[in-house]
Amino acid sequence: MKTRSPHGPIVVGYDGSDESRDALALAKQLARASDSWLLLAWIEPVGPFDLPYEAIVQPIQDRAEDALDEVARSLHAQGYEVGTRVGLLGSVAQGIHELAEAASAELIVIGSSHRGRVGRVLAGTVGTRLLHGSPCPVAIAPRGLADKRTSKLTRIGVGYDGSPESQLALSWAEDLARSAGAGLRLFVVSDDHSTDLVDIGREKRCRADQVLADGLDRVTEAGTSGVVKSGSPAERLTHHSQHVDLFVVGSRGYGPLRRVLLGSVSAHLTRHSKCPVVVTPRAAVEHHQAVSPAGTVFA
Repeated sequence: MKTRSPHGPIVVGYDGSDESRDALALAKQLARASDSWLLLAWIEPVGPFDLPYEAIVQPIQDRAEDALDEVARSLHAQGYEVGTRVGLLGSVAQGIHELAEAASAELIVIGSSHRGRVGRVLAGTVGTRLLHGSPCPVAIAPRGLADKRTSKLTRIGVGYDGSPESQLALSWAEDLARSAGAGLRLFVVSDDHSTDLVDIGREKRCRADQVLADGLDRVTEAGTSGVVKSGSPAERLTHHSQHVDLFVVGSRGYGPLRRVLLGSVSAHLTRHSKCPVVVTPRAAVEHHQAVSPAGTVFA
């Protein structure tokens, strides 16, 4: 029998809904790529009851455990290592967050809102809350991913602007690309289209070229490429999300360290991307201790 990976798990928010099936489909793909194990988290929101607590909660917990056990058996048969947890809390996001911290998770995976378009990412209430304080990277699966035939990751995109947060995103993506045997492509966006001053536009483009060169110098993985695009960073990255299998971006540049914090670009991607999106936590690159998909610790 395959031994469990020594690295932290990929925590999957799962409750049997179509959205959670999408999350599981993405988590399986990432677990295969990174040789990680899956921890299925069924968090049932419960509140105060007029009836005795046990009379209400025990049947809910039993049904959730039975459903998770059935899914886990299927995943075991497919070669995945799986754990399960059932939580009865007032907040689904709180339950997933606390479990991720307790399990030293390397990644949280959730599905998109049922209100989103098929094939697009749209962070719902749980996703939005996790994207404001998660202790590890958060991945969001597009709606309908479970009904789509998924293959191994072959193209991973990274939004790069030279900031410490984008450097962390690049390091995380590079480790995943290496373990998955995938190509890595950096996207740098220059907003030089917004000015009528030619010299300023050229200066911005030159700066963007330097940022791209810096990013490529940081990567040792063969087959890495990059491109500079002009326009709104949020809109350009979202447009190019259709050309990769996974898009990785960093958090905004302020707030608590080692926590996911949405900025304007990452927020836009989590509402409109055409492929799965991963947002990595904020951290100072020279001091961070975030665990990569392959399980190594960044120095």
